[in-house]
Amino acid sequence: MPNKNTIINNKNSLTKEKYKWWFDDIAYYNNKPLGSQVYNGIVGSFSDDYNYIFVTGNDIDGLIAAVKRLISAKELFFSNLNKDKVSVIEDTDVLGISVADLLRNPSNFPYYEKRGTVMFANVVERILNDNNFEVAIKTVKTVNDNTTLRLKNVNSDFSDNFKEAIIENPKPIVLSRGIHSNLLTWNDFAKDIATDKDGARDTWLIEITGGPKQDCDTCPNYEYEDLVDYYWPALITGVQNYSKQKTLDYVGFSNGCRVALSSLSNYSKTGKVNAGYVFDSTTGNYVLSNLGSNPVSTFIGVGCPGAFVGQSFFKKFFGNHGNIINRTIYNKNHVTQRKVAERLATECSKETLNDDKKQCEYIAEKLAESDEGGKISTNLANAYLGFIKNDNDVQPVYNNFSVNKGYFIYSILTELADAFIPGNLIDFDQDGVVTSNDSIQMANLLTTNNFDKTKQYRNIGHSKLPNDNSVKKFIKEVLRWNN
Repeated sequence: MPNKNTIINNKNSLTKEKYKWWFDDIAYYNNKPLGSQVYNGIVGSFSDDYNYIFVTGNDIDGLIAAVKRLISAKELFFSNLNKDKVSVIEDTDVLGISVADLLRNPSNFPYYEKRGTVMFANVVERILNDNNFEVAIKTVKTVNDNTTLRLKNVNSDFSDNFKEAIIENPKPIVLSRGIHSNLLTWNDFAKDIATDKDGARDTWLIEITGGPKQDCDTCPNYEYEDLVDYYWPALITGVQNYSKQKTLDYVGFSNGCRVALSSLSNYSKTGKVNAGYVFDSTTGNYVLSNLGSNPVSTFIGVGCPGAFVGQSFFKKFFGNHGNIINRTIYNKNHVTQRKVAERLATECSKETLNDDKKQCEYIAEKLAESDEGGKISTNLANAYLGFIKNDNDVQPVYNNFSVNKGYFIYSILTELADAFIPGNLIDFDQDGVVTSNDSIQMANLLTTNNFDKTKQYRNIGHSKLPNDNSVKKFIKEVLRWNN
C-alpha cells in the first residue's frame, strides 16, 4: 500500500529513527546520504506488527541493483524474518557499477530515458536475469576437419572503463565442461567469476564438445586425439588472439580437464604452429594462427578422469556393458548422455548379483539425471571405454610440462558403501564416475610451484561437483591467489 512508504520515506520515518537508514529523494544510511551515484541503493528488512522488506535506490540504476542484491541474498532476507537486516549498494559496489554500466551500453542506453516503454522493460528484464551476458560468441576453425568451434567472452557486454576498473588481473580465465555439455553449461559460474567483487576476471567459456558444428548428426565422428591435437589448441589459440593475452588460467571439468592435460603434455613447452583458424574482424576472414608456448599459468582440474586407476561405478558397469551400448545406440555418429543411460539401464538387468544390479541401476539413474543435452561422437565414447578397459593406460600428464599452480579437485563417496556393498567389496575412493587415484597420481605428475595440489570433498557425485557451491568457492579462492 502506498501509505506504507511513510515507514522509510521522509525524515521522520520509522527506519530513520530505529535503524538509521531511510529514503528522501536519495537513499540514506547511518543517517547520512549513502552516496550521490545513481546506482546507490538499499535492501532493508525488519519486523514489527508485520514483516517488511524494502528495496530502494537513488535512481532506476540503484533500484535495479538493489533488486539484484535482494535476489542474490534471498536466503538471508527471507529467513529469520523477525530480525532486521540491511545491505547497501555504495559508491564502490561492483554490482551497482555493473548495472549502471549495462544500462548505458550502446544497445540499452537509447531506452534509458524511455522508462515507460516495453523496450526499457525488456532491458531491465535482461539485466535482472543476467541475459546481457549472452552475447559475443566467437568462433575458431580447426585445421584437420574445418570444424567451427564456439567460445564466449563473458565480460563482453561491459564497457572498457568498467572492465579496467574492476579487473585487476588481465590474465583470462578459461572454463570448459565435460562430455555431453555445451558452451553455456557453466555460464552461471563464469558470470560469477566475471563479476566477483573480490577478484573479477576476464572470463571465457570454450566448447570442446556438444556444439552445433561438432556434434550434429552429420558432423565429423571425431576421435579423442582430434580434441587433443586440434580442437583444444584451436580454442586456446582463439582466446589468446581475441583477448590479446598469451597466458591464461584454466578450469576444466571431467573431459574438459583430461583433454587439456593431454594437449598441454604435447604442446605446452613448444606451442603449436598452425593450431587453428581465428576470425579477423578487420578483414572478415579466418586467419591461420599459432598456439603460444606455456599458455596456462594456473590449472584447476575438477573430477578429472585419467587412466581410471582403481574402481568406480561407471568404470565397472560401462566397462561391463560399454561394447553392447556403443554397438546398439551409436547408430548415428553423435549421441546424448540420456541415450547412454537408457541403454545402460536395460543392460543392468543382466547383472547376476543383486548388489551389482543396484549399483548399475544407480549409475544409470545418475547419468540420466545429469544429462545436459550435449552430444559426443561415437569415437569419443569408444575412447573412454578404452581408457576404462586398458589396464596399461597411462595418466594424461607426461612430457614433464609445468604450470605455475595446479590443483585437482575430487570427491569420494562414503555414504553409499553400506547401502550397496556390505564389507566394502568395491573401492569407494571415487565420485561415481572417476577415481580419486587418478587425481592424486596426476597431481604428483604435474610440475607446479605449489605444494598442496589436491582438494578432497566427500559425497558430492561427479555430475554435481562443478555446480557445488563449496567447490566453486574454492576455485574462486585459488584464482584470487594466482599472481
